[in-house]
Amino acid sequence: MKDGLAVIPMSEDSKTLDSFLRFFYPLSPAEDPTLDNLADALLVLIAAKKFMFDLVEKIVCQVLLSTKVLEKEPLRRERVAQTRNHHRC
Repeated sequence: MKDGLAVIPMSEDSKTLDSFLRFFYPLSPAEDPTLDNLADALLVLIAAKKFMFDLVEKIVCQVLLSTKVLEKEPLRRERVAQTRNHHRC
């Protein structure tokens, strides 16, 4: 309990949860989740699978396969291929 409210422990870090929740509670288009780096996108994908939000999973998979991410981090393309096989992207 904190300030009279129940606290639920989460394994995801605050940055991952912030990006994940912005799919549901965007404050403005400028504050949509930015998933322009592979590591952040993978963490949000894992959270989407954990909480069974198929639409978020689909959007994150599209981001992972986008040229923008792959060009920015070309050495991690193999990781995306492994992730696609493991996570059905």
